[in-house]
Amino acid sequence: GTLIYSTCTTTVEEDEKNVEWFLENYEDFTLDKRLPWTDETGENVGSYKLSPLKEGTDGFFIAIFKRGEN
Repeated sequence: GTLIYSTCTTTVEEDEKNVEWFLENYEDFTLDKRLPWTDETGENVGSYKLSPLKEGTDGFFIAIFKRGEN
């Protein structure tokens, strides 16, 4: 199955830290990296952050988890 985690914030505590916590506590899930969401180094990180400074939108974060492919 697929689970989408999304927030209307760009804080690390509410975004990346919650993703880390979820993956540590639900080992049957992984980040779904089929979408080309990369960080500054070009690595696919499995999440995307919309920034008011970059995209001119409100701040948003999205991560997609998939179950059962470990």
